[in-house]
Amino acid sequence: MKQHSRPHDDKSNHQKSTDRKGSFLDRFKPKPKAPTELQATDTLTRELDKISRGISRIVAITGHSGCGITSTTINVASEASKRGLNVLIVDMDIEYRSTNMYFSSFHERTKRDEDINASLIRTLARPQDYLTTAFHLKENLWLAGLGYSFSDPKLIQQFYTSSKLVGLLSLLRNKFNLILLDLPLNLLDRFREALIHIDSFGLCIPNNLYAVLSTLRNVEETLNKENTAYLNAKSKVIVTKYNDRSRFQGEIFVPDKVSAVATSGLLESFTYGMKVAGHISYDTDFDTQIETDVPLVYSNKDHERAYGNILLRLLEGSS
Repeated sequence: MKQHSRPHDDKSNHQKSTDRKGSFLDRFKPKPKAPTELQATDTLTRELDKISRGISRIVAITGHSGCGITSTTINVASEASKRGLNVLIVDMDIEYRSTNMYFSSFHERTKRDEDINASLIRTLARPQDYLTTAFHLKENLWLAGLGYSFSDPKLIQQFYTSSKLVGLLSLLRNKFNLILLDLPLNLLDRFREALIHIDSFGLCIPNNLYAVLSTLRNVEETLNKENTAYLNAKSKVIVTKYNDRSRFQGEIFVPDKVSAVATSGLLESFTYGMKVAGHISYDTDFDTQIETDVPLVYSNKDHERAYGNILLRLLEGSS
């Protein structure tokens, strides 16, 4: 019977094909460069990337009721989240609870989950359990607020306090890059012990004289002189519902002029010059963001840029 011969293993030929040295000229060829990380080209992105690394900031968005506090809070938080920051929204306005209108997922959950319906109270009571007490909106964005149907006066009296808010801010400061408080002016006295734990305030003021006077009247009725001066020193003005036709003393009522009038001595202890964080032009999109459940920063490039600049100024801290 004929046997099949085994293939001959020619190791030398194999080595010739695999161990062949490069030519002399190869030594002079440039080495391939390692791929470089893409860098942001627009100024806003570069500045935000630079300032937001490892940041931990507590910011309160405030102003008199109806001037756009919640809309500003939601859009600044959404812009921060979109840029990779871990964000917690704390809706302290238990009278209106407007965050329910902007986040339908939260609102729907509150109707069938009593724990989430009481999210704000539970988070104030046990901030260390925020992973279960706060509502996870998406990825790096969380919300602690109350559902419309929550009504327990005893729990509110026990946990909706300045000392509990101080505890929450102290414990969660290092868990988030940004904690944003929806905190209207009329609540500042109730939570006055927490004011020193807030790094900066975004003071919302529309550009009309009535809004400026209403803001100052709210401050005067709510805070003593010491806390008024503190709010003044820590605030940056956000001109909400900006109307480019509004005029003051015959001239266009521009954002810098709004800040200048507010600190012109109309209110004692509120005369420290405040920088302007930015302005938001009013248009019909303010209503559609509630109807569509999509914040303005996701649907409009101009608003995205405007809220991005406001975020940058607020992250820079007090002036």
